Amino acid sequence: MLFYDTETRRTLSARQAKWIATAVPLDRNIPDIDSGLQELEQMGVTVEGNLAKIKWKIVTRAEPEFSQELTRRAQEKCKQLLLQCDWTIGNDSPLTEANQQEWRTYRTFLRNINHQEGFPKVIDWGTPPQQVKG
Repeated sequence: MLFYDTETRRTLSARQAKWIATAVPLDRNIPDIDSGLQELEQMGVTVEGNLAKIKWKIVTRAEPEFSQELTRRAQEKCKQLLLQCDWTIGNDSPLTEANQQEWRTYRTFLRNINHQEGFPKVIDWGTPPQQVKG
């Protein structure tokens, strides 16, 4: 556990704190964030009774970093969706030829999501075709 010296305004270990009369337990209470899109900034410490609390500010990353992260996530999701339907277009696919063509069209749609207006903030993932076995 960490402690906070209310006099010097420094963080202390439990070993250091036992010798300092002005030390109080420190509640770090770190908020959950999306580390790809946000960062935490420590805004200071407040002392409430016998407990010190860190005040945090959640900062959204700058637009270029934000867009890069959204693009990376979209590409990863697209890759996963394509992998999930690989079996639909193989030579040994149990689907009808017409249904396989629908799946080829859907897969092309997925590969072109980066050309959609609003990408990477707004993405239409389309609807996969039904599976019609031959």
